[in-house]
Amino acid sequence: MLALMKSEWERMWGRKKTKYTLLVFVFLLLFECYFLWGMTGRRSFYDPNHVVHLNSLNTAPFLLRELALYLHFVLIPMLVVDSFNAENTSGALRMVLLRPIAYTRLVMAKWLVLALLLLGIVLSMLIVGTLFAKLAMPYAETVAFLNTDTYTAVGAFIFSVRFYSIAYIVLLAVLGVGCFVSTVLPHPILSYSAIVGLLIGSLYVSSHFLFFLGPSDSIFQLIGGVKGSEMYWIALVCAIMGYVMTLWIWRRRDWMN
Repeated sequence: MLALMKSEWERMWGRKKTKYTLLVFVFLLLFECYFLWGMTGRRSFYDPNHVVHLNSLNTAPFLLRELALYLHFVLIPMLVVDSFNAENTSGALRMVLLRPIAYTRLVMAKWLVLALLLLGIVLSMLIVGTLFAKLAMPYAETVAFLNTDTYTAVGAFIFSVRFYSIAYIVLLAVLGVGCFVSTVLPHPILSYSAIVGLLIGSLYVSSHFLFFLGPSDSIFQLIGGVKGSEMYWIALVCAIMGYVMTLWIWRRRDWMN
């Protein structure tokens, strides 16, 4: 399994689009730090009704607000389409399947490699946000987030870890949707358009899917107890069902023809 994941990892990094999309992410991450520091008066908001002054303890979670749009609608769909759709339409997948590889193991390797990459992205936001806050934002000894108790530095960091852990589950939900759509549809451009359209269109089904457009407000409200845990369970189901349905289709399709 590790050898298969290594092969998938190398193929992913062999694509120019992977390098370009991640370089853009790094640029946007650094720009977001500058944006919060110099262009917003060191203020942000939990939701449209709650403005917050940023400091050394509460800044890290706010990096996700604008970056989520890029992750949900550009980076994840592009990586998923390349892995689950473009390899098939370009014929590269047939070269991989010349070896006696079980479809279950191949799909699992593809999913795990993308999940690990997303984990690295989430950790980078947490680490960069924490260091940036300590070095550049006004010092604070205690802080309170939306509808929470007052935290010291340790409590604020634990809050940030909880925040990005839930954000990671949301990213896995987007990954699950993307894997399923990319497996069903026959063309990379069509798959990419369908993923973006499905994420946006889910808002018209229920307001509970608002986190697909931007999860920050929903996560703050979830941790603060302002809203229930529906978002958490919906995201978890989307992640699991996306993987299960993708695996089911892969096991029943003749990928060599």
